[in-house]
Amino acid sequence: MATLVRVSQVDARLYEECRLHHAGVVNAYVESRAEIIRHNEGRSPPAPARADIIDPP
Repeated sequence: MATLVRVSQVDARLYEECRLHHAGVVNAYVESRAEIIRHNEGRSPPAPARADIIDPP
């Protein structure tokens, strides 16, 4: 049982570190996206893609 507790504590610390990094990346994305939207307010949207042009995979 003691071994399981020790391993779980290490995993819990690693999980928390990963969770914080993930939250930082998500928050940076959300803030960047909001800034881009604010920057582009009032501009016309891009022209729709042409149906006769196929993008390569």
